[in-house]
Amino acid sequence: MNVPRTLAWAALDEGDPVASRARRPLSTALLNLLPIVILVGAVSADRFGIRWHGVNLRLELIAAVVLAVWAFVTWRVAAVHVGVVEWCLAGWLAVGAFSSVVFSPAQRDSLRLTLLLVGMVALYGVTVVFLRSRADLVRAAVVWITLGTLVAMIGIVDAILYALLGTHLGIAFDGTAYGTLVVYAPRVTSTLWEANIFGSYMLIVWALAFALNLSPAARTPGRAWALRIAMAAATAGIVISTTRVVWVVAPLMMLGMLAVALQRGLFARRKRLADFINPSLAGIAIGLALATAMSVVDCPMTTSTSSQPAAVTPVVGAGPAPAAANPTVGPGCVKGGSVFMQHSRGFFAAASTSSFTGRLKIAQQALKGWLHRPVLGYGSGSYSYVFGAAAGGWLGNLPLHILFDTGIVGFILLLVALVAAGRAAFRALGAAAPTRPSPASGGGTSPWEPAHYVLFGLVAAGLALLATYEFTDGTWLGFTWVFLGMLVAGGRLTKRVGQRLRSA
Repeated sequence: MNVPRTLAWAALDEGDPVASRARRPLSTALLNLLPIVILVGAVSADRFGIRWHGVNLRLELIAAVVLAVWAFVTWRVAAVHVGVVEWCLAGWLAVGAFSSVVFSPAQRDSLRLTLLLVGMVALYGVTVVFLRSRADLVRAAVVWITLGTLVAMIGIVDAILYALLGTHLGIAFDGTAYGTLVVYAPRVTSTLWEANIFGSYMLIVWALAFALNLSPAARTPGRAWALRIAMAAATAGIVISTTRVVWVVAPLMMLGMLAVALQRGLFARRKRLADFINPSLAGIAIGLALATAMSVVDCPMTTSTSSQPAAVTPVVGAGPAPAAANPTVGPGCVKGGSVFMQHSRGFFAAASTSSFTGRLKIAQQALKGWLHRPVLGYGSGSYSYVFGAAAGGWLGNLPLHILFDTGIVGFILLLVALVAAGRAAFRALGAAAPTRPSPASGGGTSPWEPAHYVLFGLVAAGLALLATYEFTDGTWLGFTWVFLGMLVAGGRLTKRVGQRLRSA
């Protein structure tokens, strides 16, 4: 990452009351950027942690503690605005703690997971604290794009090494039974917890890169090419994650952002449409080549293998990241067809895949269990404690997970927090609506600043994440909360900017 150029994005918000920060010495600007780098870097590597007395201290939790102390020492918390979002999140955590103590069959474990969620929400808090200007928001987006591109590149390298050498670094395997065979599909995780999470994370990288690429400030050759490379890498990451729900959601998000950009006049149809098409096609081509080259592993059914094997994802945060299995060393195991073809067939025969049938059974059982305690739920992460590990271990559906853990009370509190965050962001974008482009220009004469383009990308990625979290819940993941912090901070920092600029 070119740090001086990253800092230079801040100078583009001329209407910012604290835009003078952009003209401060480089050392001061670097100090302001450091917390953002620590935050995004830690949540982008959530597979890693430090083992201490049998406890896995995840890097993102360590970052939350360090930056919280930093915020208190530097007295940044004095200017924190506590609004509806913060009160609702605090209430949701309180409900989870109460239900864990009163209703959970494993009170100690549920309280430990509640404490983990407190750490996740702390990441949201420190994000809001350290994003004190629109310049900071743009810098955070550039840092996320930069580190996200690196995560995508690592995933691409992992896929290449598996295809060529059979190494399992950054690779996990999902098993599905077909008659007397178990087919293990390699899935790229890169530096993240699992392949589904890697794919969801790439949605954010693509959305932010595309949104910033629309900004007039990004039309220098260097910045334009850097953002195109990020879009291509993120698209390739989405493909090699072999996550079917992300394969569906990603094109909808991309086309939706393109439609809004064209409708709002964020760029001319002919002149800059290639900035959307070319990086995306390049990423798809790279991803398809790698996913086709990656082979599944066919192993004979053994007595120790379940008749319906499925990769059971442990509760995130309950221990170290799951190690990738090594089915190729088993007796009689041979490489089969490509993982792309194997996962593509799942679109047309979803009911026959262990992933779909397993999630469906878990959802049905969880819904029946919630109906027995609908108001306050059973406590944090209590599904496996109520029904036992044999029932599936975890709830992948976000609404059902919240209902089961904290009941309708916790669900309403979290829903209000999300609606309040989204409403502020939509209102900020609507208050500074761009105009239609003129024939002689490359885009509209827009009151949007770079921070508005970042907020546009955050809103699009947020809607996409809500869709993917219907299948893989992300409340246990640090990047979800840093992302939410950026969305809330963006909505607040850009409030009424467009109205002020138009009236000037």
